[in-house]
Amino acid sequence: MALLSTDSPLPLHGRGAVVTRHPATIRRVAQALGAVGIGVNHALSTDQMQKASVGQLRVVVLDLDVDPDADPLALVRQVSEFYPGVPVVVCAGVHAKKRLLATLPSPVVRHIVPKLGGWVDVPSEQRSFDGPDEQDLAVALRRAFADEASPLGAQPYLIQGFSTTEAIVGSTEDKERALESVMQLAAALELSDEKKRRIEVATEELLLNAIYDAPRDEAGEATHAKLDRRNPVKLAGDQQVKLRYGCDGRNFVVSVADRYGALDRGSIQRSLSKLLDPQRARPAPGTSGAGLGLMLTYGAANQLIAHAVPGRFTEVTAVMHVSGSNRTALARGSALHLYLDGAL
Repeated sequence: MALLSTDSPLPLHGRGAVVTRHPATIRRVAQALGAVGIGVNHALSTDQMQKASVGQLRVVVLDLDVDPDADPLALVRQVSEFYPGVPVVVCAGVHAKKRLLATLPSPVVRHIVPKLGGWVDVPSEQRSFDGPDEQDLAVALRRAFADEASPLGAQPYLIQGFSTTEAIVGSTEDKERALESVMQLAAALELSDEKKRRIEVATEELLLNAIYDAPRDEAGEATHAKLDRRNPVKLAGDQQVKLRYGCDGRNFVVSVADRYGALDRGSIQRSLSKLLDPQRARPAPGTSGAGLGLMLTYGAANQLIAHAVPGRFTEVTAVMHVSGSNRTALARGSALHLYLDGAL
């Protein structure tokens, strides 16, 4: 049974503006929006966007490929000025990694989604990419429109009702045991070594970030961030980290939550920007993680989800596609979904 069905359309709860001239993108985005009860106002370019009444639009989906030579931030700015206050999803196939990450400085950009097959840069004559994954996009939008204010764990990214495993991590020793449990599941599923490596990287980096980077003192200062990550750490009861994970055959999902809510857009942007500058992605021996944990997790995952409410919690979730070949999963690229401070 298809996860996105158009046989029984949902009643509409607003509309989304979709700016694209790529047929596969139109189709896939329209399916994703329809699956969450959002109608479509389509424009072939930013110059053809339609006016909307106040409160009518829930989201704008901007395909950066409408003008592959344009500055991505300029395209986002044009959209945000035309539709002020409306959150934006950006997608791209042409030079997807560089152009999508370039939009992160804009606070209206809440989701960046590569087109299938567009993550690896190839000459123009060899380009063969599809639209964005409509199932993944629908899940992201459904979660955004639900306006959840608490950690959700791995469940939103698995088949409905699928069970997950939970572990409380209170020390670096606990971290090793939790990582071993995750890898035992991956081994039991007979995943390839390459897939297991991606799962291991994502799990370990998320746990290390939560143990070393998240804890704050009463003044809001990080207490462990400058420690060499080879130094063992034991967390107090109110500092403990929650790990939740599971696999439904399509996705292997790992989610880690802390109780601080210190993760913000600036930290995410600084970490992920290192993907585009290899010279910056080299921590000195014997130092802390140097902000590379999110970058490494993002590179291993097909979706990275950051959900944070300042002073309450941060939850970061990595979704790895495991149903096809590892090469196909890597070609899908890495989407990023930001749910920060209660915003879409």
